[in-house]
Amino acid sequence: MSTTPSTGQVDTDRIAPSPIAGVAGDVPLPEDLATLVAAAAEQFADRAPAGWPAPRGGRPSLPWLTEVAAYRAQHDAAALLSQRASGAPVPEVQSVRYQQIPLPAAADQAPSGAAQPAALTGRVYRPNGAGPHPAILVFHGGAFWMGGGATGFALNDALCRELCAGANAVVVNVDYRLAPEFAWPAQTDDGAAALRWVHRNASELNVDPQRVAVLGISSGGHLAASLATRLVRQHGAPGDGELPPLAAQFLMAPALDVSLQRAATTDAERAELTALLSLYFAPDFPRGVDVDNPEVSPGYAPPSGLPPTVLIAGDFDPVSAQCRPYAEKLAGAGVPVTLLRYPMTHTVATPQTYARVNADLVAQARRLLAR
Repeated sequence: MSTTPSTGQVDTDRIAPSPIAGVAGDVPLPEDLATLVAAAAEQFADRAPAGWPAPRGGRPSLPWLTEVAAYRAQHDAAALLSQRASGAPVPEVQSVRYQQIPLPAAADQAPSGAAQPAALTGRVYRPNGAGPHPAILVFHGGAFWMGGGATGFALNDALCRELCAGANAVVVNVDYRLAPEFAWPAQTDDGAAALRWVHRNASELNVDPQRVAVLGISSGGHLAASLATRLVRQHGAPGDGELPPLAAQFLMAPALDVSLQRAATTDAERAELTALLSLYFAPDFPRGVDVDNPEVSPGYAPPSGLPPTVLIAGDFDPVSAQCRPYAEKLAGAGVPVTLLRYPMTHTVATPQTYARVNADLVAQARRLLAR
C-alpha cells in the first residue's frame, strides 16, 4: 500500500474498475458471494418482517414504540444469524469491559415518547504494552435504527479486537441512541459525548489525546463523518474548543449524502430512501430538513480541515457509490485520503474478504495513528 500524498491526492493504489452503478442485481456476483447473499436473504425472509416500522407523524405512542422494538429485535437476530465467521482466532487484548459514558442532561422524554438515557454504554478494549495509546471510537451500522446493544457489540467484536491488538489502540465501541425513538442529531451528539469522555479520561485510559480517531460502518459512517464535520466547523467554539482535531476517520461503506436527487437514481430507490430517512430525520422527510447541511450530508460539501480519511467501498454496493466523489472532494481540499475497494455488497462478503478488510484497516490505523 502506498502512502497517501500530503497534498490530498486520492491514493489509487487499490482502486480498480468496478460495476458500482447499481444494486447487486444489476451485475453478476461472484459465485461464492452470490451464495452468501442468497443465504442472508433467506435468513431475513424467514425471521424478519419486510421493511421497517412506519413513522407516526411525531405522535408519541407506546404501541408504536413496542412495534419498533419488535421489528428491531427480529432484524438484529437475522443479522446475527446471517453472520459468517471466518474461523480465524481473534487476538488477545489486555482487557475488555463495559463503560457508562455520561450524556448531557436532557428532557425526561424524547418527542417520540421514549425515555432519555442518562448515559451511553461503550465496550472498551485496551491493548497490552505501555502507552499512551491512540484511541478509536467505533460506531456500528444498522440503517440508522438497528444494530445496537448486544448485536452491535457482538457483530463488531472481532474488528475491535484486531484494531486494539494490531494498531495498539484503545478501542471504544459506542452504543449510541437509535432512530426512530431518537431523531438526528441525537446520534452525532452521542458521538461528541463519547469523544469528550475519551479526552476527559485520557489519563485513566492511557490514551494520547492527540491521536484519537473515529470509525463508522454504514449509518455509523454517517455518524462518524457528521461528527468530524461538526468538529471542524465548531473548532474553537465554546464547549468543543477543548477537543483537539481528530487524527483520522475510517469510513466503511458510509452513508454520506441523504439528498434524494443525489443519492437515488430510480423512483423505487427514492421511495425506499424516503421511508428510511423519515425514521432518522423527520416523519415527513425531506420537508424541513436541509439536506445540503454539511452535518446532514457530510459528503456533499465537506469543509476544509477534515482529518486524514480512509474509505472502504464495496464493488456491488450502491451506497458505496458515494465514496469516490467524497474522496475526490477531500483530495481537492488537501485532505489525505485513501479509497479501498473490495468484492462485497453493502452487508455481505466472504470470510476471506472480511479478513482483508480488517487487515487493511489495521494497517491504515497503524499508519495514521503511529506516534
